[in-house]
Amino acid sequence: MPITIDLRENALVKDLIAEVQAETEVYRQLAKEQRRQIEEQRQQAEEQRQQAEEQRQHTRAAILNLYQTLHLEPTLIATIFEISEQEVLGILEAAE
Repeated sequence: MPITIDLRENALVKDLIAEVQAETEVYRQLAKEQRRQIEEQRQQAEEQRQQAEEQRQHTRAAILNLYQTLHLEPTLIATIFEISEQEVLGILEAAE
């Protein structure tokens, strides 16, 4: 006649199971915190991309304004914005 031992009733096994469950919960919480931090970083990166795009749009508008309104030369505009003349010409060509 086979003897069946229910290890779940053994106190030592119960303690080991509880310890593993506690460690598992710690890792779950750490993973949850890391996911939260990653999501925050993604949001910050997206906000920075949006701000950079807004800044590019403002810069383009200012360059066009200086060129069309004050009739400044692309070389002077490039000096003002500390960019290359080619970039200024590219912006002006894209606006046409």
